[in-house]
Amino acid sequence: MTQTTVRSAGSTEPTTAMKSSYLLHTLVGLVLMAVISFLPAPAPVTSTGMVVIGVFVGVLYLWTFVDLVWPSVLGIALSSFFINSVMEPPGLHGVWKALQESAGSWVVAFVVGSLLLTYALNESGLTSRIADWFLSRRWAQRSPWSFTYSLFACSFILGMFLDLIPTLVFMIALLNVVFRKLGYTYGEKYPLAVIIGCTFLINIAFAISPISHPVTLIGFGVFTGASKGASIGFVEYMIVGIPVGIIAAVLIALFLRYVARPNTDRFKTVNYAELASENATPLSRREVATAVIFTLVVITWILPGLISLFAPQSPIVAYFDDVTLIVPTLFGVILLMLLRIGGKPLLDHAAAFRSIPWGVISLVACAILFGTLLTEDRVGLNAFLVGALSPLFASGMSPFWVMLLLVLAIALITNVVNHVPVIIMFVAVCVPLAESLGVDNRLIGTLVILAAQMGFALPSSLASVALIFGDPWVKPAAVVRYGAYATLVSALTIALIGYPIASLVF
Repeated sequence: MTQTTVRSAGSTEPTTAMKSSYLLHTLVGLVLMAVISFLPAPAPVTSTGMVVIGVFVGVLYLWTFVDLVWPSVLGIALSSFFINSVMEPPGLHGVWKALQESAGSWVVAFVVGSLLLTYALNESGLTSRIADWFLSRRWAQRSPWSFTYSLFACSFILGMFLDLIPTLVFMIALLNVVFRKLGYTYGEKYPLAVIIGCTFLINIAFAISPISHPVTLIGFGVFTGASKGASIGFVEYMIVGIPVGIIAAVLIALFLRYVARPNTDRFKTVNYAELASENATPLSRREVATAVIFTLVVITWILPGLISLFAPQSPIVAYFDDVTLIVPTLFGVILLMLLRIGGKPLLDHAAAFRSIPWGVISLVACAILFGTLLTEDRVGLNAFLVGALSPLFASGMSPFWVMLLLVLAIALITNVVNHVPVIIMFVAVCVPLAESLGVDNRLIGTLVILAAQMGFALPSSLASVALIFGDPWVKPAAVVRYGAYATLVSALTIALIGYPIASLVF
C-alpha cells in the first residue's frame, strides 16, 4: 500500500511565527496556572481546590494549544506538592502518591496491554486481510456506493477494536491504493467524501467501544472516582453505545451520498477484484494464532459483564472482579511473546514497546490523576458545581430534556477543545447530579462519555480530525461543514436513542 501523504505547510523547520506562537501559548498556560491558583476561592471551593483547578486549567490549555506530553508530566509533578492535602490517607510522600494515582492507575496498565495486543494484530497482517475480505464481498461489488459503504463498514468495525490513529492510518493507506487504481486526482470530491466518512465513522466506533480505546477507559476511571466506587461495565456501555453508533454512522453515510453527492463516474469501468486485494494469500499460522489469543482476551473483557446481566452473583463474575481486566490482558501479551512461529515470537517486545505512543500514556496518566483530584471533597468543586447546576436539574424539566441539552453542549464543546479534558470535567461534574435528576449515575456517566468523544469539525477535538486536515485529498473547510452535521446527528442520536436504552440498562 502507498504511504499516507500529509500536506506540508512549508519548510520542515519551524518558522519564527510558529516559535513565537508556541512560546506565547506556553506562557499563557503557565500564567493561567499561577493566577487561578491564587484567586479567592468561591465557597464551597477551598483554597487548595483553587490550586488543583488552576493547575488543571493550565494543563488543559497547554494540551489544547501547545503539546500533550510535557504538560502531562508537569501536571503530575506539580500535583505532588498538594496531593496529600487533597487525598486521604496521606501515607506516601507527595511524589509517590502522585505517581500511584497517575502512572500506577489500572487504566494505564490496561491501555499499555491493549496497545501491545493491537500491535500484534496489525503486524500479523490480519487487519489488512479483514479489509480485503470486506472489499471482495459480492454485495460490495454491486455498485459504487455498495463498495463505498463497504469501506465505511470496514472502518467502523476495525475502529471498534483497534485504537483510533492506527485504524485511520491503515484505512487512509488502503484508500490511497483504491483512489490510485480508480484514477482520482487531488481536489475531486469522491476521495474527499470517503476519507471524511471513514474518519467520522472511526471516531464514532472509537467512542462506542471501550476495547483498546484509552479515552473511554479514562472516562470509566474518572466515573469510578466521581461516584465513589461505582463502575460502568463493558457490556452495559456497549449495549447503549453500539445502537447509537450504528444509527449515527448510517445517517452520516447517507448524508455523504445524498447531500454531498460526490461523482462516482470513474467506477463505470472498474475491476472490483483488483480493488479488493493486490496479493491475496492463504491465512497464515501467525494470523490464526494471533487472532485466537486476541479473541480470547476480548472474551474475558466482555464475558463478566454479559453474565452479570443474567446472574450478577455468579462465581465467574466474582472471579473476574478479583483478577480485574488487567490480568487476562497481560497473560495475552505474555502468550504472544512466548509463542514462536517460524522462529519468531508472535509479538516482538522490543518493536512493540517502541510502537507505543508514550506521549498518549503520559496524557492518560495525568488525565486519570486530575479526574480523581477534581472530585475530592477537599477541593469543593463538585459541591460548587452541583449548587450552580441544581436549579436546572430541579427546575421540573424532564430528565430527557436535561440530558438532551447536556449532550448537545458537551458535543459542541468537544469540537472546540480536546475530548480528554471534556470527559474528565463533565463526568466529574455531572455524575454527582444524578440523584438530583432522579436517574442512575451510570446512565449520566455513559451518555457523557459518549457525547464527549463526538468530535468531528475541528483539529483541536480529536487527533484523527487533525490528521485529515493535513491530508492532500481533503479540504479543511469541508471537514468543518460535514463535521458540524456529524456532531449534531451524533448528539441527537445519543439523546433520542441512547437515553431510552440507558434507562432500561441502568
